Amino acid sequence: MIFYFDENMPPRLARAIRILAENEEYSVELVREKFGPGTADINWMTQAGQEGSGFTISCDRRIHTRPHEKLAFKQNNLVAFLLPKDFTKKKFWEKSAYLVRWWPEITSAAKTATPGELFCLPAKQSPSPLKASR
Repeated sequence: MIFYFDENMPPRLARAIRILAENEEYSVELVREKFGPGTADINWMTQAGQEGSGFTISCDRRIHTRPHEKLAFKQNNLVAFLLPKDFTKKKFWEKSAYLVRWWPEITSAAKTATPGELFCLPAKQSPSPLKASR
């Protein structure tokens, strides 16, 4: 199980989650490190799919409005966890606190997720079980 932090996520935050999760049964990768900076979404999704199931952490909520990207997620056995709309406006430490608080729910939902599912995380700080949007 691999969690891919896409390019719109702060690299320091992704690396921090990687360190916090180093004894877990999954790995954390940065899209820009693994596939190269500026790699088109469809290209890295295809490459990630060849490695097995993967999960994307992203602030790009437009993913679920782009049919070709939704299809790429499904075809490549990927699942997306989309952070709240205001996530990009938050300061670094607010982003960090939010993601660390929600991380157990994200990893729990990932275990039972179906390829192609998109999970839109709410803006609230208190975690609760996640449900995929259709």
